[in-house]
Amino acid sequence: MNGMEITSDKVVLSVRYPIISLQQFVVDLLTDKHKIKYFNLLNPQPERISEMIIDLAPGSLANVDVQNDNLCKLAITKNPSALALVKSQTEELCELAITINPRTIQFVKNQTPYLCNLAIRNNPWVLHEIKQEFQTQELCELAVGLEPLTFEFVFNKSYDLCKNIITKNGLLLKNIDRNIITEEICTLAISQNGLALEYVPIEFKNQNMCQRAVKQNGLALKFVSNQTNNICDIAIKQNKLSVKHVNLSLSAYKLWLI
Repeated sequence: MNGMEITSDKVVLSVRYPIISLQQFVVDLLTDKHKIKYFNLLNPQPERISEMIIDLAPGSLANVDVQNDNLCKLAITKNPSALALVKSQTEELCELAITINPRTIQFVKNQTPYLCNLAIRNNPWVLHEIKQEFQTQELCELAVGLEPLTFEFVFNKSYDLCKNIITKNGLLLKNIDRNIITEEICTLAISQNGLALEYVPIEFKNQNMCQRAVKQNGLALKFVSNQTNNICDIAIKQNKLSVKHVNLSLSAYKLWLI
């Protein structure tokens, strides 16, 4: 392809290839590995053709030697994941990609507080794409505040964050490290959702804790090992369906099965 000439609307190739339209040439490059190989060797690569190629196939940005802002923006606009192919990322390019698709935060080399905040505000689930060293307490609070279930992806679960999150969803007690769990946290969890009793450590699962749980949700009786008549009374009063979880040794409750 030595001696290739480009005009505004056509490409003059070597004797091996005829004169073809610029659009056709770009299509040929994308469908003919032999031609694209030689195009990649051109120095400098014609920017007009680079733009047309990227417009049709954003992933081809990886083959562009000189990645200027215009080419990078074009690729990212067409496919925000092309951010991963940008050799010199700028905050502007990263912001563009994240605004279009927050999940592209995973391709950001320098996950600054601003970019992380932008990604989380657009989609809190991307918290799991943010590296541990960039997960600040403020950022984690923002994510779980927008979507409590993202608590699972928090690396450093502080005591205050744990207390805050289980008041929104008690079942998240299962995602709290055992060394952080206290009777206070367990009480907050079962007060929000009695079924969280399933995740209460045995040393905190006393009669008072169990009564609180079944009072909030009678079906939590399923997770009460040492059932008493009083606890069963409370559970069935809250939800008659909880009778199916009554220990059959408490024969007084068999009548509830009728």
